[in-house]
Amino acid sequence: MGAAREAVAALAAAGDPGGRLARQLGTWNTVVEFGLDGEDGSFHLVVRDGQLTFRPGRHPQPVTRIEGTAAAFAPVARGEIDITHPLAHGDLRLTRGDWFDALNFSKAVVAVRRKG
Repeated sequence: MGAAREAVAALAAAGDPGGRLARQLGTWNTVVEFGLDGEDGSFHLVVRDGQLTFRPGRHPQPVTRIEGTAAAFAPVARGEIDITHPLAHGDLRLTRGDWFDALNFSKAVVAVRRKG
């Protein structure tokens, strides 16, 4: 498992014990698919009712698709940088969907990774 895939899987596995994720995401329900060079195939994240579910492979109808390199995306998924930086620099691209889903993904990362 590559670093980006591993970080997204860990994000989903962390759950939401303090309820921060559900509060941050509100009613945001979506499927974000990732196609990253340096990873072994695509994977996606299902966001439903404040919960994140990681799934390997492509989704038949993702709302948003993010493409680029695993090296550019892994720090985003680990919460080290906001997704807007690699998007602005062209290291990541939204090939389906809009900025709203990309920004909400970053908010989800922050909600899960925040301590205390």
